[in-house]
Amino acid sequence: MKVKEILSDQSRSGKIRKNALQGGLIKGASIILSLILVPLILKYVDESVYGLWLSISSLSMWLSFFDIGLNNGLKNKLGIALANNDKIMAKKLVSTTYAILSLIFIPLAFVLVTVIKQIDLCDVINVHIVSNVELVLVVSFVIVNFCLRFILSTINVVAFAHQSPAISSFENLLEQLLTLISIIILSFTTKGNLIMLALVYSLVPIVTLLIFSILLYKTKYNSISPSFKNIDLSLSNGLIGLGFQFFIIQIAGLVMYQSSNFIIIKYFGPEDVTKYNIAFKYFNVLTIGMNIFSLPLWSAITDAYALKDYRWIQNSIKKYSHIALGGTVIGFVMLLFSNEVYKLWLGSDVVIPTTLSVCFFIYNSICLFSGIFCSFTNGTGMLKVQFLSCLVSPFVFIFACYLFIEVYNCGVYSIIIAMLLSGFNGYILAPLQYHNWVKQISKNEVR
Repeated sequence: MKVKEILSDQSRSGKIRKNALQGGLIKGASIILSLILVPLILKYVDESVYGLWLSISSLSMWLSFFDIGLNNGLKNKLGIALANNDKIMAKKLVSTTYAILSLIFIPLAFVLVTVIKQIDLCDVINVHIVSNVELVLVVSFVIVNFCLRFILSTINVVAFAHQSPAISSFENLLEQLLTLISIIILSFTTKGNLIMLALVYSLVPIVTLLIFSILLYKTKYNSISPSFKNIDLSLSNGLIGLGFQFFIIQIAGLVMYQSSNFIIIKYFGPEDVTKYNIAFKYFNVLTIGMNIFSLPLWSAITDAYALKDYRWIQNSIKKYSHIALGGTVIGFVMLLFSNEVYKLWLGSDVVIPTTLSVCFFIYNSICLFSGIFCSFTNGTGMLKVQFLSCLVSPFVFIFACYLFIEVYNCGVYSIIIAMLLSGFNGYILAPLQYHNWVKQISKNEVR
């Protein structure tokens, strides 16, 4: 199929191919920028300060549960409204979501910044390479950034519901480009400064999202642009009802993935945070690559499920499984050449253990397949099994971290082992749930 035909195809599958093509180009550029940023930042600040910044910036994910899953609830509800061409309901859903998020996050920002000023953060995270005043200011930047960003990022959910995730990818690319330019300017005009680094990472996303929101609601999404008169708080129960299940799933992911940096910095030090994140970034290219193809899948499945196009869902899952298999082969090649890539990328100053690379290869390979089946359960709203498993998985993660750190002395590898053990829903339960659904559909067709 020619590029022109792909771009003009407005079918469900056509939208996926178009977004995969556009997203592939955008994500490719985004990956290059993110890889360039690491050595630039390591030149601007030392390895310890960078590890500290990685830990602090992950705080934003700790705050994400305050939205009660609203944006993910909006993604499904809006997808159904658009599938049924109900623009009035779509406009109400978007307006109501902005209103609820604003009521949550604007007061939250004031409360958290006030509380954080009363805490000796240096003692809490056991790091004394910067003063407490500096640390409090940096954490305050992160909090304000997150709260504003969560409201403004609703535009990305709207794009997803329209099966146009490439728009969100382009916004992210622009963020990274502006961040890169800002870091280059900082390196020429200032000495290594954690506050300036935090300021750049806090301001750039807000400005970019604000510009994108204004432009898109004035043009492409004008028919469902938010307005005060279309706020309908009676819809909040529906959004929060579905969103609450996503909320528990978010909490589980929060505990399992975003606590890693804090556990490492607490037990092993900021240098290990840097090594862990470098290996993670390298092999996470696999997951990012898969996301290029799978990002439109969630909303496309919602659309197909609403219209009872079950055959399309089954064919898509098969195609995506083949893509995941190809990604695993690519990951193995990346593993073979990982040491050479690290040296070319970062020089010889930072040494990444081969065993760490092996662990992340295994972890990301499993994630390639897990994401496909989670997209199915998320898109269809079949969240009960995932919801129940996420009530258990954080405790599995915490216990596994304790066991492999304190008892077996596995170092930073303990975190990856714990993530694998606690992520059982993605590679066991979600695939079983999908195959049970296929069997049920086949029985109904026979009848």
